[in-house]
Amino acid sequence: MLNCHSYYSLRYGTLSIEKLVDEAVRCGVQALALTDINNSTGIMEFIKVCTDKGIKPIAGIEFRRDDELLYVGLARNNEGFRELNDFLSRHNLRKQPLPDIPENLENVSWIFSPSHHITISPSHHFTISPFQKYLWLTLLVLNISISYPIRSSCEPR
Repeated sequence: MLNCHSYYSLRYGTLSIEKLVDEAVRCGVQALALTDINNSTGIMEFIKVCTDKGIKPIAGIEFRRDDELLYVGLARNNEGFRELNDFLSRHNLRKQPLPDIPENLENVSWIFSPSHHITISPSHHFTISPFQKYLWLTLLVLNISISYPIRSSCEPR
């Protein structure tokens, strides 16, 4: 799962890190991304709990401007986590709104909201597989948004 919120996402997340990871374990999730909104407060606890429970932790941040989802950044490694926090801190400290398109960070993968319309300049470089290209072009042509279920075998309690 690539976009989960804990109670550190005020107004949007209700679960503690422990309960979020326990639910992922119950559903057989092997890798889990914590992407709280405009903060990374719970990441260190998240990494510890995931590691203890045998789940691959992925550190990330969901970036919003007011209530508008812009994009999600997923750190590929520790340097990517630092890059995400530097990016967010720079905008917060300067009191600048988050940009429509994030800067190119070497160790970060970006996921863009299907509802967020962007124009990509020639200076932005993305590497995608042929399947991803086909999937995204299909989604764009059909104007479809996807939600990913945890697994069909994982029923709500």
